[in-house]
This record gives sequence, structure tokens and C-alpha cells, in this order.
Amino acid sequence: MSTRDGALLAIEEWNAKGGVLKKKVEAIVEDSQCTPDPAVNAANKVIDQDKVKFIIGEVCSKASIPVSEIANAKKVIQVSPTSTNRRSRLTLPARPSRTSSAPASSTPSRAPWAPSSPPRT
Repeated sequence: MSTRDGALLAIEEWNAKGGVLKKKVEAIVEDSQCTPDPAVNAANKVIDQDKVKFIIGEVCSKASIPVSEIANAKKVIQVSPTSTNRRSRLTLPARPSRTSSAPASSTPSRAPWAPSSPPRT
């Protein structure tokens, strides 16, 4: 199962139980192509146009690094379930980390949202 599919399944389950804090969760999926420029465009779109408050993704470190910089600058929480490059882990001064990434020993999977790449076949 891909991270995206797993996240969509989790959202479906949360919504079936009444949502999060009694609000339904809406998934917005964008294709980052696991490359920096499309990932940056997707992150800016979901933050600026769709007004998301958090991003689950990016899943590739080379795209996660610039997305985490945008998320931090725009005060949007980003959780990267599979990126392992240390540069994808940014923190704001005197505040808890606003981005998170998978530990280096994790097994990659994939997850809602914004940005994501389509499942590979």
C-alpha cells in the first residue's frame, strides 16, 4: 500500500468516526513527481489556494527539503513519512519542530494531502 493510499484510508476511517475534533477531514492530493520544482508548485498551491494547515508528504527527500522550507516559512505543519535526508528536518528557533520526517531506518511507504506522487506500478 502506498503512503498516499494509507493516508486516504486513515482519513476515511477518521471521517467515519466523526472526523477530527468533530470536523470531516478533506484530502487534497497533488502530484509532486518526487522532484523539487513540481513539489514546490504543489506546496504553494495547497497552502496559498487551498489554505491547508498541514501537509503529509513529501515522500522523496529531494522534494521534501524545499517543501519543508516553504512549510516552515508559511507556518504550515509538514509531516514527511518517508524522507530520510537530515536536511528535510527543519526547526523554527525556540519552538518545537514544525516538520517531521521518517527516521533513517524506517521502511518507505507513502501518505493525505498535498504533495504526493502517484503510486508506482
